[in-house]
Amino acid sequence: MPLTLVQHKVGKGTASPVTVTTSALGSGNLIVVLTETSGGSAGDVVSVADGTNTYTPIASAAATNGADYWLQAWYCARSASGPTTVTVTFGGNGSKMAAFVFEVSGFTRPTVDVTNVVNSGTGSGTTISGASVTTTATAGFVAGVAAAFSSITVDPAAGNEFTAGGDIAASPNTVSAACSLISSRMDHN
Repeated sequence: MPLTLVQHKVGKGTASPVTVTTSALGSGNLIVVLTETSGGSAGDVVSVADGTNTYTPIASAAATNGADYWLQAWYCARSASGPTTVTVTFGGNGSKMAAFVFEVSGFTRPTVDVTNVVNSGTGSGTTISGASVTTTATAGFVAGVAAAFSSITVDPAAGNEFTAGGDIAASPNTVSAACSLISSRMDHN
């Protein structure tokens, strides 16, 4: 079965927890949750839950600028069907919080292949530069999240290898964006 992005949803807020409403999750699918928080004392994510599945943090995918922004990734390798919300509990409250949920079908045994982060990265003009990722698997799912000090107003999937997602959580509540792709082996920036 080919890999398929079933759904991608975003939730945002200014207080923990942040809840993302999804269509009912399918059975045996990979669920990836990317989180962003800024301002306040929010910091690390304490838990990701949907009432049924177990989510695991990907420690090597955590990024921070050390004071204002925290980005993290969590996953459930093989979901049970049914849940329609994913709740992210942060370690405190921030002025801007977001969670991006991706559901991918078609994996037999999903594993975390490689991760890379940019802490305190810089951009040029209106462009945010991301970390390079070279996958080692023959096929996979790649997701990225970015946070900006001002605002993100352009679909992050536009103009690069990312083909789906393009979720912008820009409002008074957050200034982050996420996107994804399903790939054969290739380099991604």
